[in-house]
Amino acid sequence: PSSSAPSIITEEPSSAPIIPSEKPSFSPSTKETCYDLRFATTDTSNSSGEQAPNGSFSIDGFGTLPKSCHDTLTSSCEITLCTNTGEMKLRAGNTDGWKFTITGDIGELLDKTTVPGGTHYPPFPTWMDTDQFDSYQKYKLVKIPPQPSSVPSESLSSSPSNAPSQGDGSFQIKSASSSLCLAPKRLAKGQRVILTSCGRSGSIKWTIDSKGRIHNVSNSNLCLKRVGTTLQVAKCLNNHNFKFDHSSFNKKLYLIKNGLKVVGFNGVAAVNTAIIFKSRSDNVANESW
Repeated sequence: PSSSAPSIITEEPSSAPIIPSEKPSFSPSTKETCYDLRFATTDTSNSSGEQAPNGSFSIDGFGTLPKSCHDTLTSSCEITLCTNTGEMKLRAGNTDGWKFTITGDIGELLDKTTVPGGTHYPPFPTWMDTDQFDSYQKYKLVKIPPQPSSVPSESLSSSPSNAPSQGDGSFQIKSASSSLCLAPKRLAKGQRVILTSCGRSGSIKWTIDSKGRIHNVSNSNLCLKRVGTTLQVAKCLNNHNFKFDHSSFNKKLYLIKNGLKVVGFNGVAAVNTAIIFKSRSDNVANESW
């Protein structure tokens, strides 16, 4: 055997620079969110003028709205707009004016361009064209999470439903100017809706179905209905006097068919105050919910 000591080999440290791995790139999120919007021509005079059969209206990033949105007094349409800006930019293309309401995932009006000498109509309803009103409007979009609702069949049961438990999707319609809520004077067809103390009673609770009909929880056969200038409860039917929408922007409760008249009351809120339909005003507490 060799008596020589084993050789120990040591590596010299490398003089080459250490190259770090590539840094991850950080860029703003470009994830799109899709928003559901409903446009409806607002017929307030039972005549012509609000519709725009020859009009052209477009949304940046979407394109031209279908003619079915605005060509008759009863026109309406639903679109899905996907964007990463959270905004909608709406433009008029010609002089055929359109009076309309937008519901769904719509927020506040952020910006507008009114034509020289023209008139701006705050939403909603609002007007657009290129010679008398706004030619451009920009809105904030607000994604409204789906809410559970009680959706009755077309053939409604004559027996009242049981009052729901907590978390079932029911809600109260509370006046923005008081602690009072909407309820029928009595739970029967043809009864006026009044202001009353908010509580746990099922008659003060409501659900809304996919058509916009607002059902009373204590009797789902009874829905809110416009009758002339009054708000009543009546057997739920499939016509426009039963179909409501609520704006989270201006707190108005109104018929989908006609957003010019809103649910409200006269004077100061008090128990037994009758609920009526009144002309929409800006920032008025007795028509905000």
